[in-house]
Amino acid sequence: MAGYIGTAAVPQATQKRQAFTATAGQTSFATSGYSVGFVDVYMNGVKLAAADYTATNGSDVVLATAALVNDIVEIVAFTSFVADGSLPTTGGTVTGDITFNDNIKAKFGAGSDLQIYHNGSDSYVRDEGTGSLVLQGTAQVKIQSPVTGENYAIFNDNGAVTLNYNNNLKFATNDLGVSVTGTVAATALTGDGAGITGLSGGGEQTFTASGSISAGALVGLNGNGTISTMGATAGDPVQVNPTTHTGAHDSTAAIVYDTVNNKTIQFFRNQQNSNYLSVRVGTVSGTSISYGTTVAVSVLARRMLAAYDPVAERAVCVFRNDNDSSDGYAVAVSVSGTTPTMGSIAEFNADNTEAMDIVFDSNANKLVIVYKNQATAVQARVVSISGTSLSFGTAAGPSGATANNSTVRCAFDSNSNKVIAHWGDSITNYPMAAVGTVSGTSISWGSEVEIEAESGTATAGHNVGFDASANKSIHIYGVSSVLRCKIGTVSGTSISFGAKTLLTSAGASLSNGITFDSNQNTLVIFFAASTTNYGSIIRGKVSGTSFFASPEATAAEISLAVGNIVFDPDTNQCITQFGNNAAYDIYSSVFNSGNPTWVGLAAESISNGASGKVTVIGGINTNQSGLVAGASYGLPPIATAITGGSTNVIGTALSSSSIYINVGKI
Repeated sequence: MAGYIGTAAVPQATQKRQAFTATAGQTSFATSGYSVGFVDVYMNGVKLAAADYTATNGSDVVLATAALVNDIVEIVAFTSFVADGSLPTTGGTVTGDITFNDNIKAKFGAGSDLQIYHNGSDSYVRDEGTGSLVLQGTAQVKIQSPVTGENYAIFNDNGAVTLNYNNNLKFATNDLGVSVTGTVAATALTGDGAGITGLSGGGEQTFTASGSISAGALVGLNGNGTISTMGATAGDPVQVNPTTHTGAHDSTAAIVYDTVNNKTIQFFRNQQNSNYLSVRVGTVSGTSISYGTTVAVSVLARRMLAAYDPVAERAVCVFRNDNDSSDGYAVAVSVSGTTPTMGSIAEFNADNTEAMDIVFDSNANKLVIVYKNQATAVQARVVSISGTSLSFGTAAGPSGATANNSTVRCAFDSNSNKVIAHWGDSITNYPMAAVGTVSGTSISWGSEVEIEAESGTATAGHNVGFDASANKSIHIYGVSSVLRCKIGTVSGTSISFGAKTLLTSAGASLSNGITFDSNQNTLVIFFAASTTNYGSIIRGKVSGTSFFASPEATAAEISLAVGNIVFDPDTNQCITQFGNNAAYDIYSSVFNSGNPTWVGLAAESISNGASGKVTVIGGINTNQSGLVAGASYGLPPIATAITGGSTNVIGTALSSSSIYINVGKI
C-alpha cells in the first residue's frame, strides 16, 4: 500500500453479498458490481480459491468448474474503499482546511529550509536555508491588512514599488528614482548634491499660504502646516467693575468661561458697593466684550479664584472672607442670559486662608478646592453642588506638605484623571507638587515632589496648567526676577519633571495666568512684561518633557497686576482679566491667541492656497524698505512687519531693503 500523510491508512469498504442458486452446469453469474481484485466467492459455504473462478470485468464471476443444480453460490463484493484522514504521498486533492496548532510547523525542503507557523502571538514565514526567500507574483504583490484591506506596500511587475501610510501613498519608485509625498526627516544627508534640483534651500523654503501674503511680510506656521501673515489681534481693555476704584485691588478678581452658555463669569471686589464680592457676565463679540448687570453678595472677599462645573452648570468662586477672620469661603453662581444668580456663601476652611485655588475634575464630575490652612498645611476638599448650595468633603492633603502664602494652585490632568496641586514650600520657597485622586466626596494624595531646588526661588509666580493635547502639566515658578517652567508627567499617584525652561525675564511682577488653547493645541501664559509692565502673552507647545515658547506678544497696553486668563472655545480666543496698577480698576481684554508661530519673511507675494517661497534662518530677504544697514530688527508684539530694536531680534539689515535672518547672531 502507498505511503500516507497524516495517520496510517485504515481500509474501509462497502461490502455487498449476493447469493445465487445454480442451474445444472451453470458457470457464469452476473453481479451488481465489484472492484476487480476485491471479491470473494463461496460454493455451498466453502470459500473458493482464486484459481477456481474468474472476476475481471467488474460485473461477472465465472466458475472454472460448472456448478451442480441447486448449488448455492455466494459472491461478496467490496465496491468502495476510503482511506480515513489520509492523503497519499503521491499527491491528491484537499477539499477542506488543514489546521496546525500553535508552534506546529509546516516544513518544506530536505533540510526543513522553509517553515510556516504561528507561535500563539505572531505568525512566521521563515527561511532557514542557504538560498533566498522569494515572493513571486505574475503582475503584482501586495502586503495589506486582512481586516480593512488597507495596502501597506505594493510591488508591481515592471512598475513602481509603493509604500503607504494610512492607505495614502508616501513613497514610490519610478523610472527616474523615487518620489516622496510629505516631509522627509533625516538625521544626516550625504552626497555632493550635484543632481539635486527643485529644492528651495540655503535659507529659503516653500510653503502653502492660508490667506494672501505680501512679499516681505512676517509669516508664521499654522497648526495644519500652512503659513499666514503674523499679527495676533488684541481688543481694547474693557473695565469690569461698573464704577472706578480709588484704592488697591489686592488680587481681588477671578474669571471663568461658561462653556454651556458661552459667557464669561467674572468676580471682583466692588469698591463702590461696600467692597462686596460682585459678579458680572460678559459676552464676547470679535475682540470686544460687553457686560450685563452686576450682582453682589455682602461679604468682603480677597484672593479669589474660580472654576466652572459644566455638569452642574455653575461657576464657583473661592475666596478669603475678610468678614470672618479671613476664613476660606466659596459661592456658586448660575447664569441666565447675562444675569447671574449668586447662592449663599459657604465656609470650607474655618481659619485663615491666604492661598487657594479650585479646579473641575471631569472624571469625578466634582470641583476640588486646594488651599493652605492657618498651620501652612496644603489641604483639599471635594465640592458638591445642589442648586446654588455647596457642601464639602473631608479635608485631606499630601503628607507633610506646607505652603507659603499666595502660592497654592491646582489643575486637572484629564489623561490620568488626577488633580495636580502646586505650591511653594513654606521654608525653602522651592516649587512642590503632588497628585490627588478623587473618589466620591473624598480625595487622597501621593507624596509631595520637589520640582526645583534653587536659591532665589520667589514666593510669587507659582502656577500650574494642563496641556490636553500633550497630556502634560506645566509648572511655572519665579526665580529671582525671571519666570521658569518645567513640564510634568503623571504616573499613578506620582509626578516627574523634565528640564527647566526660561520663560521670560518677567521683572518684579512674577504673577501669571495659564490656559490651554484647544484650537491651536498651545499653552497660553499671561504675565506682566519686564520692560513695560504691559500685559504680555507667551504661547508654547509641549514636546515630550520640553516646552517651546513663542516670542512675547502684547495683550493689553496697561500697567497691570495680573489676574488670570481663560480660553473661549466658542470664538477660539483668550480672555484676560487683570488689575490696572494706575487706577486700581479691574479690566478684561480679548486676545486672539491663534497667531501662527514665526517661521520667516515672505520672499515673494503668495496668493491664498498657492505655494510660495519664504526666507528662513540663514537666508537674505530683499523685500524690505526703510531699514538701516547694520541695525538689528526683531519680531514685534502684534504688527505684521519687523521692527528695529533689541527685542526678539531675528536678524541684521544689510541695506535699506534687505535683511540677513540670523536670529540675532552674526
